[in-house]
Parts: sequence; structure tokens; C-alpha cells
Amino acid sequence: FPELRTQYERAVIAAMNEAGIRGGADGDPVMLVGFSQGGIMAGHLAANRSDLFNFQAVIVGGSPIDAMNIPPKTTVVSFQHTGDVVHQLDLAPGQQKPNWLTISEDPPLNADGTSAIPHNANSYQQTMSEEEHMEEILEFAPEFEQFFPTDADGNPIPGSESETSYYEWAE
Repeated sequence: FPELRTQYERAVIAAMNEAGIRGGADGDPVMLVGFSQGGIMAGHLAANRSDLFNFQAVIVGGSPIDAMNIPPKTTVVSFQHTGDVVHQLDLAPGQQKPNWLTISEDPPLNADGTSAIPHNANSYQQTMSEEEHMEEILEFAPEFEQFFPTDADGNPIPGSESETSYYEWAE
């Protein structure tokens, strides 16, 4: 029931408003990033609330969003680890749309050479931060450069600084 707004969704929208993000189609460009349930929320917002904010990008890891009807104005990158069943819970195959890139690969290796847990935030963070994937994403969607700091040659700067804010919300 996408027309119903959960507490989780209302909290995310309230945090975006509190952060001063200008809404509407001409508002600030927004990239939604999420792992697992956070990715589901990112996909849901892009698919069902595209009138509220200028959702230009969605990047998720281990999230079952392939069946979501995310509009073409939003570019989607979905990371999926081999052996992770969570991204398959929507029973939809990986999207093959012009605005959609699915990156499927084995989870990274642990320090001892064993395979990492497939559905794990740290594993997905490691996969997402690999330089080859940053290059692949920027080749697929050059407009993402506005979201990723680059050096003078336009190359992504690994480990670039970011800002984190925490919000509390109650009803």
C-alpha cells in the first residue's frame, strides 16, 4: 500500500526537511543510499514520492527493489552479492532498464581468505567502495559526479570526507 506512509517513511522525510533539503522537482538533487531495509526505503521513496524531492539517484546493497517502479528520471545502482537471498525476496530478476545498473558479484574475502557473509553491511560497503565499481558507476551515470568528490583529473577520491547527521523523531 504505497499510499500509506509508515512511521519510518515519515521520519525520513522529516529528517530531510529538517536538514534543509529543498523539495520538489526543481529542488536539491538527492541521492538515496541504503542497505537491506534502508535500500527498500530508498527505492520506495524514489518510486512513490518522486514529487516530494528531486530524487536523482538510488544506490542500494542487498535490497529487494527490482520490482519497484522507479521512474526513469532516477538512476538506480543495485549491488547484489552471490548467496544473499535478501535481494531476491521480491522474486524479481535484476532490472535491465536504461536507468538501472545491477552489479552482482561474490562477497569480498575476509582477512583469512574465507568468503564474507553475503548479507552484511560491512561486506556491501567494501564491495561498493572498490575503485572499479566507482568507475563503472560513473561511466554508467556521469551525472553521479555531483555526489562523489573527484580529483583534478575527474577521478573519484577514495575515502573522501563526508558529513553524517543524526536525527531523532517521535510521533
